[in-house]
Amino acid sequence: MPAFLGLADACLAKAPRLARTGGWVAVASMAGFVGVRMLQGVELQTVKDGIDRPVAAKLIEHSFTTAVGAPLLVLFLAGTAIGVIVLAVATWRAGFPRPAVVLLVLFPVVDSVAKGHAGTVASHVVLLTALGWFATALRPLALVGRSTSDRDMAVSAG
Repeated sequence: MPAFLGLADACLAKAPRLARTGGWVAVASMAGFVGVRMLQGVELQTVKDGIDRPVAAKLIEHSFTTAVGAPLLVLFLAGTAIGVIVLAVATWRAGFPRPAVVLLVLFPVVDSVAKGHAGTVASHVVLLTALGWFATALRPLALVGRSTSDRDMAVSAG
C-alpha cells in the first residue's frame, strides 16, 4: 500500500485526478485482499481442525458468495485491476520510465492468467520489478532537498 500511495503522490503534479483515483482504488483493493485472505484462513482452519467434511464443504463452497464474501472479492479483484491500471496511466502521464509502466499494467494480467503458486510468484516478481524501477526513477528526486555532500554520499553509496 505505501508503494501505491507513494507512486500516486509522485504523479500528483502532472496527473492529479488519475493519481488520486488510481492510488486510493489500489489501496482500497488491499482491504478486499485482506478480507479474501481471512476467508481463506477460515477455509484452512476447517481442514486443520477436522470439521466434518460435508459441513466444511458447505461452509467453504459458499464463503465467497455471501453478503460479506462477494463484496470483498469484488473490491479486491476490480480494485486491483482498475486501481493499478489507472495508476499506470498516471505514471505514464507523469513521465516515468515506460518499461516500468508496462510492467505495472502487466501485474494484474499475469496474476489473472498465470495459475497456481508459480503464477502468483511470477506476477509479484513483475510488480516488484515495476515498483523497484519506479523507486530508482524517484531516487534522484528524493536527493534534491539535501546538501551537496549528502547527495554525493548517497549517489556514491547507491
